[in-house]
Amino acid sequence: MTTSEARRGNPLPQRAKRALATTAIVACTALAAACGPATVGPQPRTSQLDGVAQSEALLDRTIAQDGPGCAGAVSIEGVLAWSGEAGLADLDTSLPITASTRFDIASVSKQFTALAVLRLVDAGALALDDSVALHLDGMPSWADDVTITQLLHHTSGIADYTSLLVDAGLTLEHTTQHADALAAISSTRLEFAPGARFSYSNSNYVLLASIVEAVTGNDFASVLDEWVLDGEQMRLEPASTAADVARSYRGGVEARSTWLQVGDGSIVATAAELALWGSVYARTADPAVRNMTSNAVDDGAGAHYGAGIGIEPTGALGHSGAWAGFVSLFWVSPDRSTVIALTCNSPDLDVSRL
Repeated sequence: MTTSEARRGNPLPQRAKRALATTAIVACTALAAACGPATVGPQPRTSQLDGVAQSEALLDRTIAQDGPGCAGAVSIEGVLAWSGEAGLADLDTSLPITASTRFDIASVSKQFTALAVLRLVDAGALALDDSVALHLDGMPSWADDVTITQLLHHTSGIADYTSLLVDAGLTLEHTTQHADALAAISSTRLEFAPGARFSYSNSNYVLLASIVEAVTGNDFASVLDEWVLDGEQMRLEPASTAADVARSYRGGVEARSTWLQVGDGSIVATAAELALWGSVYARTADPAVRNMTSNAVDDGAGAHYGAGIGIEPTGALGHSGAWAGFVSLFWVSPDRSTVIALTCNSPDLDVSRL
């Protein structure tokens, strides 16, 4: 396994940015979605039916029914406009992907962690300029200089723990705990001065999860349920321990991970749940949601990174995820009316085309 194979994913790699921009145009045309001002009314039902047929046909001609596959979904103004599936969730049993099949959404999970942190900030339990050392004991001296804001925006200078564990000889088949990631993070020096620049690192969100647990006294999954998911069926659970999650494959071989760190990934969800979740960004009266896209930093690739979410020059939001054979793409239109989610169980599929 290479270092790149161990990464949770990036905010929006250039290829995914182009793919999502194209997808948005196609979805808005095919589904006759309200991609202009939010005051535009819904289009005739026949147009949406045409969009459903086109979307189903796209899945059918892109994904073989006897191999790994994908589930896709589109929500418009908080209502599910379409969802569809193609391919198999389990190659051994020929179990098909269905509307209830969950996927590990990898780094697309970071927005959930960020929102949990920002809700705790609103509640007065945290401050954005708090240092890591203020909430976590036993950290290196650099923890006095790294703030929660820098963790949220990937400007901390902390090396990515996935690379550190791989360099130590661990593969995805080794079982590693959250404490192992923390130990790897604590063993390294900063790569640059905190706040100096953007550098995407999964370590930032592992630390945020630990800080949330330290502040609340509860496990991270419980905090997400209470402060973020609020009755949603999505949940925090590593795919290796979940019974209702698709198996993932690379090169036709199962690509299983038993890494159990949280904060940077490990939310499991259906495509429809993820598409409906995206309507949270339309809640402009919610200060925590507003803060997810405020004070965004230049990502060095022509876009910006907020708190757990990428921001395109157009104002569209997005994030990609890749982990142990799972691939996810998430996109929200500039006016926040339309959300597209794509979840797949193999990187061998032409996700950009989809």
